[in-house]
Amino acid sequence: MCSELEYENQAFVEQLSNDGLTIMARGLGVEKVFLRFMRLYCDPQNLVLVVNTTNAEEGYFLEELHSGEQVQQLPTLITNEVNVKQREQLYLHGGVVFVSKRILVVDILSKRCPVDKVSGLLVYNAHRVVESSTVAFILRLYRQANKEGFIKAFTDTPELFSNGFCKFEHVMKSLYLKNAYLWPRFHATVGTSLSKHTADVVELRQQMTPNMTAIQIAVMDIMNVCLNELKSSVPSIDADVLTLDIALHKSFDHIIRMQLEPVWNQLSSKLRQLLVDLRKLKSLLYCLIQHDAVTFYYNLQTLSISNCNYQSPSSQSAWMFLDAANTLLVKAYERVYGKKTESLRNIKDVHLEGATPEENPKWHLLSVVLNEINTANKCGNTLIVVNDQKTCYQLKEYLCKGGSFLLQKQYERFFGSNNASLAKRRKLDSGGSKPTLKSETKATECFQEENEISVGDYILTPDVCIERKSVSDLFGSLNSGRLYNQVTAMNRHYKRPMLLIELSQEKTFSLQGISANRDSSQIGSEKLVLLTLHFPCLRILWCHSSQAATDLFKEIKLEQLEPNSESIMDLRESCEVDSSFLASAKDFILKVPGVNTRNYRLLMEKCKDFQEVITYDTHDLIQNLRVVNGTLIWNFLHYELLV
Repeated sequence: MCSELEYENQAFVEQLSNDGLTIMARGLGVEKVFLRFMRLYCDPQNLVLVVNTTNAEEGYFLEELHSGEQVQQLPTLITNEVNVKQREQLYLHGGVVFVSKRILVVDILSKRCPVDKVSGLLVYNAHRVVESSTVAFILRLYRQANKEGFIKAFTDTPELFSNGFCKFEHVMKSLYLKNAYLWPRFHATVGTSLSKHTADVVELRQQMTPNMTAIQIAVMDIMNVCLNELKSSVPSIDADVLTLDIALHKSFDHIIRMQLEPVWNQLSSKLRQLLVDLRKLKSLLYCLIQHDAVTFYYNLQTLSISNCNYQSPSSQSAWMFLDAANTLLVKAYERVYGKKTESLRNIKDVHLEGATPEENPKWHLLSVVLNEINTANKCGNTLIVVNDQKTCYQLKEYLCKGGSFLLQKQYERFFGSNNASLAKRRKLDSGGSKPTLKSETKATECFQEENEISVGDYILTPDVCIERKSVSDLFGSLNSGRLYNQVTAMNRHYKRPMLLIELSQEKTFSLQGISANRDSSQIGSEKLVLLTLHFPCLRILWCHSSQAATDLFKEIKLEQLEPNSESIMDLRESCEVDSSFLASAKDFILKVPGVNTRNYRLLMEKCKDFQEVITYDTHDLIQNLRVVNGTLIWNFLHYELLV
């Protein structure tokens, strides 16, 4: 194990003495300080929960603890593969426990995790802990039940604390912490520690090929056009931000998103598409200098074909019709196949034969440098640092098997079967995410029992059913017709159906977009009006957060009866059976005297249509539906109207 640097020891000691949030500059090794705390608490006498880590980070920490100094008890990992009884035992065994946020919320609420016996929580990636996050909810539950346990938080992403209004204050409040320990690179202790281990740096610059230079210029011209369009369409954006130099910066997307956050829900689809286009163009520039010619050409071809397949003009990328786009397509083609004279606007018609892709010039430079190193130091090892896993794989293939082999392999991978891979399209339909509100409501005892319901999202009373929608899911379900079906089901089974629209605390909301075009939000608002006209009993509720929704639920439930779990389960079974029946036919048959929710299914199964019911005599109806109901049905169907 490597010895700790002076600033790492100091960061450990100050966090150990007083709980707080340790914020380190990226690359200073916050993971080493975090690992040291884990090593300290790997003892069955403690129960320390580690939250907010990714799978990769968990793997790294576990590997370091396995290979480093021996600890008394190695950490345990709780995933969805661990059943309830095993989780209870793991908590009781103590030590350090990695547990996912969703599992921990459920275990705390269901009393499986002994919160009062937890020694403390280690929170990683603390910059992600905001008021509405699951981790913040976990910390709130923890502090309500345990006033003595520690909370120690760590992050190496300080730049995100400058975004938004009072972001740092909100994070500290959500973490229940008062102390913050800052470790920038210009910290005196950090500078002293790093100055003892300086390195000689030699910077080499590699010129791009003429085709790569032409592609880079074309992409930057297109980005300029998109930035000017965005500047003229949204005057509220700071004009100094909408420059090419800043747009090429890694944080540009986040800066723009923060400036547009208050009016994000009012942006037209055309403006949102501009932002998407800028991200795609930046990714093309990255791919140009980082990856091979075949990969770049494939990515560009995929973008072009996807753009042609969009049915809505507002979803298409307008930059594809610029002259610079044609230059981009031509030069990308020439990097793989050589010179091509005709225009390539319709890139789907290109015949992919006779490819001679050019190598990335950085590869040759790397080979030269490695040869020099091997000549000067034959016994040493050389570490090559790359930006991502794909680049690592490509360099390994290049150094082991050569550039020609790698490019041929890439070509066969992308274009080996007549572009079959380009024809594949995947669609992702995701409904609104609802775990946070469910946890909030259960924690505040809005629900006495938890049942899997088939109609709506929340049953508050025997008469009140609520369907919850986020803003994005609202317009999506309105346009797809899903919300109409959901409200129809609620209106059929409950006297007071309600639609809860949950807004974001950081965004304004408007049913009218900024653009005058008839985009999806405008069409969605018209359908929302039609929905209220079609269902007069439907009530629409608005709230700005999960906590506000919980308070609203409390008011609705005030002095009201609790929902009956048996009736909810009966309704679920009824809905499963009713899927084979036409809803309108069911509604009609239920209007007949003698037919009720208990016997209508039997009647609909026995009879092909309503005409067959009319042919039944009293005996048949009584035999199937009992005396009272059978008599009522027969009398109703054979009652003589006096004219």
